[in-house]
Amino acid sequence: MGWKIKPVRTIEDAVGTISHTDGPDIPVRFDLKATEDALNGMSRLKLGLGNLRYGAEFKLIVSALARSGAHLTLRGNGVQAAIVLYGPNRFTVIERG
Repeated sequence: MGWKIKPVRTIEDAVGTISHTDGPDIPVRFDLKATEDALNGMSRLKLGLGNLRYGAEFKLIVSALARSGAHLTLRGNGVQAAIVLYGPNRFTVIERG
């Protein structure tokens, strides 16, 4: 059977914010693609990958957050998710539970 990837949700050019415990909310626009993967019809893996866009005035802050690996919260367009930046413009959703 192998891996089966099922798209769950796709969001394009949404308005939102990213926040962390040590600073202000940062206004962003984001794209998000969420999938649910299964191996041989069993174990499901939920994965979300996305892109961020933000004003130039936040570039240094966001770059520092990406280097630190800080857990952030993304909110907007009906989404509230824990994320980690893996570059100044890319993130992955953290599934907790």
